[in-house]
Amino acid sequence: MKLAVMADLHVDLIPGAQQRLTDFYAAAQRENADIIVNLGDFAAPKSENQWVADMWKSCPLPHCMVLGNHDMDESDKSKWMQFYGLKRSYDTFVFEGMQFILLDTNYFNLNGICYDYAYRNYFDKAREFLGAEQRRWLCEVLEQTKLPCVLFSHEGLENTGDREEVLAILKQYRNKIVMCINGHNHVDGMTEKEGIRFLDVISMSQHWLGETTHLLTVEDCAGYFTEEAFQQYQFLKYMTPLAEAMYEFVDIDLKQKRVSVSGTKSCFIGKSPVERGHSGTINGIAMTTEVTEKTFCWSVKMV
Repeated sequence: MKLAVMADLHVDLIPGAQQRLTDFYAAAQRENADIIVNLGDFAAPKSENQWVADMWKSCPLPHCMVLGNHDMDESDKSKWMQFYGLKRSYDTFVFEGMQFILLDTNYFNLNGICYDYAYRNYFDKAREFLGAEQRRWLCEVLEQTKLPCVLFSHEGLENTGDREEVLAILKQYRNKIVMCINGHNHVDGMTEKEGIRFLDVISMSQHWLGETTHLLTVEDCAGYFTEEAFQQYQFLKYMTPLAEAMYEFVDIDLKQKRVSVSGTKSCFIGKSPVERGHSGTINGIAMTTEVTEKTFCWSVKMV
C-alpha cells in the first residue's frame, strides 16, 4: 500500500497553492498511490477558497484529512468541517488491511478543561491537546482493533500538550502501532520514542522563520513571485518559501512488515533559514529542501 501524504499547504499564506495541489494530485496518480492523506493547515473556509474545497472533494483517489491549528484561524471547527465535508474532527476507518486513526490535536487547556480552537482563540493558551474524551476514544479504538495501526495528526503526538498521557496510551498499545505521521513542523524527519516511530512530513510550501530573523524581500522572490503577490501575501516575509511542491510517499508492505518513505526535492526561494539568522532546525530536525529516504521494519503483531 502506498500513501501520498501532504501537509501545511497554507493556501492563505503563499501564492501558487493551486498549482502545488495540482502537482501533488498528479504525482500521487503517477506513483500509483492508494490513498491521499492531508495533515492539515490547508485553507480557511471562505468563498475565495471554494476552489480548494472543490478540489479536495473531487480528489482523484481515496482521501482523508486531519485538522491543523491554522485551519481554525478564521472559523470554528464546525464551519471548517462543513466546508470540507467532514463529519468528525477525529475518526477511524479500515483501509487495505490497516486501521487508520485520524486525531484532532486542536484543543487548548484552560483550568483543566479542553476547548476547541476557534477564531485564533488558542494563541496564548496551553495548546495542542487531545483531551480526556479523545484519549478515551483512542484507547477504545486501539483496544478493539486487531489490525496494524497508523495514526495521523497535525501536531506530533509526542509533542502534544498532554504528551505524557498520550505517550502512555501509545506505549500500552505499541504492539499494534506501525507509526505515527504528522505535519505542523514543516520539516522532514523521523524520530523514535518508547519504541514508536514518528514521521514529520515536510510542508508543501515553506519553512516558517518568524519575526526574529532577516525578513524575505521581494528581490529575493524574483522569478517566483511578483511584487503584487508579495504585497498581497503579507506573511511571506516571515518564511523561506520552497520553489516546488513538497510531499512524501509512504510505502507499507504488510507481508514483509516494512515501511519505506520517499519524496520530492526543491530549493529555497531566497536565502536559506540559516543564512537568514535561524538555527535551521525545528525540534532538532533540519529545515531542508528535500525528503530523505527512510526504511524500517516493524514488529507489530498482526492477528
